[in-house]
Amino acid sequence: MFYKKAILIAPDYVEAYLNLGAVYRTQGSYEDAIGEYKEAIRIDPDDAMAHYNLGDIYYKQGEIDQAIFQFKEVVRITPQDTEVHNILACLFSVNNQEFLAIESLRNAIQLDMNFRESAKTNVLFSDIRKNSKFQELIQ
Repeated sequence: MFYKKAILIAPDYVEAYLNLGAVYRTQGSYEDAIGEYKEAIRIDPDDAMAHYNLGDIYYKQGEIDQAIFQFKEVVRITPQDTEVHNILACLFSVNNQEFLAIESLRNAIQLDMNFRESAKTNVLFSDIRKNSKFQELIQ
C-alpha cells in the first residue's frame, strides 16, 4: 500500500498516517484507523483532522466520552469551526450533559445562526428539548 511505503520513507509525515487511517476507516478497520490517527497526533498534537477523525470513530463505536475529548481538542485547535461546536453539543446531549450541550450549541449559534434552525429538529437534542435554556437558544 502506497501510504505504508510513504511512512517507511518519511515516518514523521502526518498526511500519510491520516490517509492510511482514512483507508482503514473506509474498510471498517476501526482499530487500525485509530492507531494511525493516534500516531498522527503523536507527531503533531495540533492536527485538527486527526482529532476529528478519531472522534468520529469513537462516536461510531459508542465511546462518547472519548469522542467528546477528541472534538474538544478540535475546538481548542480551531475555535472558529462552527460544525465542531455543533457536534460537541450533540455529543453532550446524547451523554446527558445538558449544560455543556447548551453551551456548545450557544457557541455554534454565535458563530453561525443556521445552527439555530437545525437544532429545532435535530433528534440528538430530543433529551434537552424541554430545557428552558435550550428553548431560549432556538427562539
